[in-house]
Amino acid sequence: MHITGWTCPYCGPLTGEQVSLYHPERAFFNTMVRTLDPTCCRCNAPVSFDAATDGLGDPGGHVLVISGTCASGKTTISDVLAQQYGFVQLDGDWPPSKRKAEKGTSIGFNEAHNELLALAEGIVHLSHDVVIAHVVLPEWVPHYERYLVERGISHRIVILMPRMDVILDRNETRECWWTERGIIERFHDALLAGDGHVQGLFYDNGEETAEETANRLATLSATVPSPAT
Repeated sequence: MHITGWTCPYCGPLTGEQVSLYHPERAFFNTMVRTLDPTCCRCNAPVSFDAATDGLGDPGGHVLVISGTCASGKTTISDVLAQQYGFVQLDGDWPPSKRKAEKGTSIGFNEAHNELLALAEGIVHLSHDVVIAHVVLPEWVPHYERYLVERGISHRIVILMPRMDVILDRNETRECWWTERGIIERFHDALLAGDGHVQGLFYDNGEETAEETANRLATLSATVPSPAT
């Protein structure tokens, strides 16, 4: 049996075919975000991933991280990548929503980073490609890179950076929700304040449709070689 690192508390170690990722019947407030909640296909119990599992092989998938301020296109593009290119979609708003629904407690904005990365690590060991859509500010970019490199996960980080007028126009017309201009500007300014390495990750998607950007990013991410461990 191919060792995936995923285990059910009742059924034991699982193959990739025995892990169910999505649960459409569990509603989420954004229709473009899939209800990701890994469970066992045998008994429907929640399952867990352990990166220290003996015999765990190399990751079979890669990770594409899409950052950018609110209304820059992260969720829409990740939705296209999931629908048309088979990526597993991890949205930054999903961990807080799931925690609130299950435990009635909140999760900090920064705490979501590690939950997203840990889940992405497990999913690539199921041989799926993953797209993380979250506001990753400059101070967190090295953490993402270090995490993925240390685990030998092929990856690419892209920061969407269309013009501010494009962002504000999208904010007024997008289907998911509306964000206060002050929040958009605060995230935008924080991204612009990043160093040269961070700015080298900028991608101006202002003149592209979500489908065009998704196509480019899917092609780019597929060419990234696995980092050295």
